[in-house]
Amino acid sequence: MAKQSRKQKPTTKPVRDAAGTRARILEAAKLRFCERSYEQVGVREIAADANVDAALVNRYFGTKEELFAQISKGVFNADDFIEGPPNRIGEYLTQRVMSGPQRVKEGANPFEFLLRSAASPTASPIIAARLHKDFVLKLAALIGGQHAATRAALIASYIIGFLTVRIALQSPAVLAAHADKVVALLGSAIQAAVDDQG
Repeated sequence: MAKQSRKQKPTTKPVRDAAGTRARILEAAKLRFCERSYEQVGVREIAADANVDAALVNRYFGTKEELFAQISKGVFNADDFIEGPPNRIGEYLTQRVMSGPQRVKEGANPFEFLLRSAASPTASPIIAARLHKDFVLKLAALIGGQHAATRAALIASYIIGFLTVRIALQSPAVLAAHADKVVALLGSAIQAAVDDQG
């Protein structure tokens, strides 16, 4: 009788979940960059949070700067902030900022992300380019008319300035107790920029 051969062990290596690993790294990096400035965040910390080796972070994303640039995509997407018709943008945006900065899809908090690294010589140009492309230009296309990009940039400045005073500086003059007045005044200023066609 012929000898039965032993079952051979599979020769293929286990499949690595590259997409899952990449997603974990991105999520860990987003949380870190929302908590601390660009210079204060290290690749080793991100790797530890994602439960991977630091070399793997570099293999997937190259440098820390390239990883930061990847994270910044979509953080300031106007589509995530604006709903409803143009004639209600002022009211809607003001109510959104009065409720505080919210995490958008994929976990990044736009205001915290901007605030932590806006002063960084490396991160600031990346943030500025993303804010312009993903928020200002998209809002400009929505509101239309003359000088649309300038008006959209002013709207962005109203929002960022207000959040800085309310969240970062914690001014008592714009806390929830004054919500009705804030919505009326800030909403009117934003809406004036939306409606201006001159």
